Amino acid sequence: MMVADHQARGKRLHTKAKRKTQSKLCQALLTIALMVSSFYFGILVGMHSSLLGCEPGNEEATQQLSQEQIEELVRKKVKEGLDRDRKIMKDAIINASDNENEGKSERRFTSGLNNLAVGLARTGTNDFLDLFDYGIPRKSFDGEEVIVIYKNDISLPNDMGRKKAVKYDDGNGIPMLSAADATANCATLKVVTTQSSPNAKCIALVSQPEGPIQTWHKSKPISGVQDPPFQQVGLGVQTNGKNQFYAPLARAYVAHERTLQMFLESWKDVKSELAVVTKKLNKKKPVVTLVCNLGQSALLSNFICAARSKGFDLSNVIVFATDKETKDIAEGLGVLVYYNKHNFESLPTGEALVYGDSIFSQMMFAKVVPIVWLLRMKFNVVFQDVDVVWYKDSVSLFESDTRLVDFDVIFQDDGARSLRYSPFFGNSGFYFIRNNPKTIHLFTTLLYHGAEIVAWKSHQQVLGTLLNEHSSRYGLRVKVLEGASFPGGFHYHRDHSLMTNIAQGKSTPYLFHMSWTKNKADKVLFMQQMGLWYLQDHCIDEKAIDVLKGQGDFISTCCSKDPLISCHYKDKPSIVPCKDSPTKDKGKTNFWTW
Repeated sequence: MMVADHQARGKRLHTKAKRKTQSKLCQALLTIALMVSSFYFGILVGMHSSLLGCEPGNEEATQQLSQEQIEELVRKKVKEGLDRDRKIMKDAIINASDNENEGKSERRFTSGLNNLAVGLARTGTNDFLDLFDYGIPRKSFDGEEVIVIYKNDISLPNDMGRKKAVKYDDGNGIPMLSAADATANCATLKVVTTQSSPNAKCIALVSQPEGPIQTWHKSKPISGVQDPPFQQVGLGVQTNGKNQFYAPLARAYVAHERTLQMFLESWKDVKSELAVVTKKLNKKKPVVTLVCNLGQSALLSNFICAARSKGFDLSNVIVFATDKETKDIAEGLGVLVYYNKHNFESLPTGEALVYGDSIFSQMMFAKVVPIVWLLRMKFNVVFQDVDVVWYKDSVSLFESDTRLVDFDVIFQDDGARSLRYSPFFGNSGFYFIRNNPKTIHLFTTLLYHGAEIVAWKSHQQVLGTLLNEHSSRYGLRVKVLEGASFPGGFHYHRDHSLMTNIAQGKSTPYLFHMSWTKNKADKVLFMQQMGLWYLQDHCIDEKAIDVLKGQGDFISTCCSKDPLISCHYKDKPSIVPCKDSPTKDKGKTNFWTW
């Protein structure tokens, strides 16, 4: 009985408090209404009396002002009053709402943080990325959440219950909302990405004009110093002290200046020559662009042979040959080719022995120049490395898929998740560029960052940093494709399930890119056992020149209609079991017995 009495008494007190709050709110609104009506009446009377000469000494002003001018001044004063009254009403409502919460819960943020935040909400990461697709590689983020920080009251959710839960700590934690509800009143949304770390990592929000992220690391332990001081470092400095984004040294600039000078001096002539060569290309479709030297010509020939065997249209493909021999081979294969002696004569003709060696680095810069040429000539571009084989038509996808048409640049997923390629992790061996001022500026900037390409031995890394910067500064829209549909070397070496499905015909991607592989020799062997090789042995590299000199039909002599399958390693993915072959990697077992 006593419990029931207490419950009834509590209910009466709650109802009384609620009525009291509602009464305060009504009184506030009534007061405002009276103020507003009195204010406008005062304006009308006061202004007309003033403007009509009811004050001493105003006869001259009355004669100078027409009726239209008087009405305009009245309208202006009324508008100022309306704006002021709206603010008064808004503050009254917020204060009344705040009073209702007094004694029940505390604000999540004190008044000292009003410039930074007034509330918090959570939303699911998958839901958030569905609503705000800023291009990062997608995976299943089940169970992961995004935190939304509200900067002021007008950005809070619409629903009063949600608004209170976001602003006040009611003991139930940070409220979980849908991405749409959480951001319904956000006129601007700033997305800041950060990843989990085993290290003692902190994030500070400072009420200052917005700018780039500043990074501070504690210095290495100092003898006798218990707490070493912080030092400001670059974004590329890891906790182990290794710097992924170091400034180039003088020799890198010397090499870059030489190649950049050739580009600038030759542009006028190149433009005239390309205008003639590219007349055969259809500007309404993306131009598939490849760059190749003699050392990689076998991979180029294989791409063309494979595409022809599957009936793909190659009329909008152009090869930028960096030597005369590759130009002859490409012409023998029946594709459009351009060779500019001034820009390419000094480049090596041999193949890169390993990833990142001097030949590799020089060819990386050569892959930037033709893209700038084509973009300045108003082409949309699909750039791809020569170690790519098509399964399906992916080129038209960039123009027809409604999920992709709003993006400026679209990349294959590299598979790496290291800091040097963060946050997009795009692979520079296959990507689409939609011609517009943002993309022209992006790749022109990449061209001018040649010293970094030389120093870092990777134009993919330099391009990745520029994607991050241009996405933030210019609103460049970047998209990374889903890995299973556009697989590469990462998947070949690390995704046994996907490669099994491809080998067994259960999954058909758009293409395959043999990246993540040490050198050309390994690429050829892996492609042969995956059923991706279509070039006859007697047409590889320099042997192809002999075929051309014989004046035979290069395509019928060198290209196979069916894949030339051969086994090399039993532990690597293959379209047929290679159980009798040796292993490539130590400790690995037969691919087909996993």
